[in-house]
Amino acid sequence: MGTEGVVSFGQLMTGIGSGILWVLTELVMAFYNFAYAITHPGCGWTGSQGSA
Repeated sequence: MGTEGVVSFGQLMTGIGSGILWVLTELVMAFYNFAYAITHPGCGWTGSQGSA
């Protein structure tokens, strides 16, 4: 059997750090988009689905 499944401590920490950074980035962008939507009410989606 080989060592295909073995992950070094550095790789583990890099993977965890990358995941945490991704989650924080997504949270910040969600708040930014929400604030932009609140401060720019005339832009974008108006709630109408168009004519059927």
